[in-house]
Amino acid sequence: MADQDVTISQLVLEIDLLRSRVPDLERINAQLRTGNQKLQDQTARLKRDSSNSSKPPSSDIVKPKKTGTARGTRQRKIGG
Repeated sequence: MADQDVTISQLVLEIDLLRSRVPDLERINAQLRTGNQKLQDQTARLKRDSSNSSKPPSSDIVKPKKTGTARGTRQRKIGG
């Protein structure tokens, strides 16, 4: 009977510990949900173009801008 009492008291302590962590986990969950919603909104906004929104075709990115080349990787010589 004493072993059962010890086990029960250990379980009660563990339950109390887990219950004390619930508010923190709920706060973290809310933060993650907010971050996830922001990412979903951003992804949806980036996927929009003139074929699936009211944006004009001139606003579509046809060719991404070049990021710039390093001086040593030029394909042809400068000058005449």
